[in-house]
Amino acid sequence: MNTWTKTGKWVEKEFGGTVYINLGNTKKPTYHFTTENGYVTEVYMAIEIKNNKDWLHSYNSHLILGSLAFAGAQDEMSLFSKLPSRIIEQIHNNTFKSFHFREAGITFSCEIEYSGYRDMQSFLLIPMENAVETYFSLNFSMNKQK
Repeated sequence: MNTWTKTGKWVEKEFGGTVYINLGNTKKPTYHFTTENGYVTEVYMAIEIKNNKDWLHSYNSHLILGSLAFAGAQDEMSLFSKLPSRIIEQIHNNTFKSFHFREAGITFSCEIEYSGYRDMQSFLLIPMENAVETYFSLNFSMNKQK
């Protein structure tokens, strides 16, 4: 990794071996799993936030990481598969919007509702100044089709 010094010189910075993934200021979701015959067939998470006065970051990181983990266990996934990029694109193109799509025999479904927030088009919802209350709800599921 490279960085600038205080004198404006470009230097290589030593990598300490730790990588941090910032999931933003979000309420931690609880994941629920359904199994059949020892295989995970469904993953579900739900979030509901009422009367929050802080900025709300998108849950895209949670949705993408969970989706790639579940899809990665499917037979359709291979080393050179385009599946991960298609899943990421679907989720990124629908930040703070409901969506439904199928990939690799999995139905991905996300229902989102919110009020009292302004969508900043940058993965943030900001409470409106005149909002009496704020509300955010996200229900996300992945179901392996038989």
